[in-house]
Amino acid sequence: MKAEFSTDQASNPDYLENKFVTDDGFQLGYYLSSGKIKWYLVLEKYGSGNTIFINDVTTIETAFIGAKDKIESLKNK
Repeated sequence: MKAEFSTDQASNPDYLENKFVTDDGFQLGYYLSSGKIKWYLVLEKYGSGNTIFINDVTTIETAFIGAKDKIESLKNK
């Protein structure tokens, strides 16, 4: 998705949204609007207050890498 962002941004759309959605409703994506990007996570399919907006994709990458490392360390105990 990060690689697709460059192509999407180069097309200079009025509005474009790209997201990955799991069966249980978790979403990771971004939208481009008027040349500005906003990354987001939707943590739950239903309810309110379940969306996190993030300005920089590296914040998401860092969080996922940290979560993966923690899971791996717990599996090895």
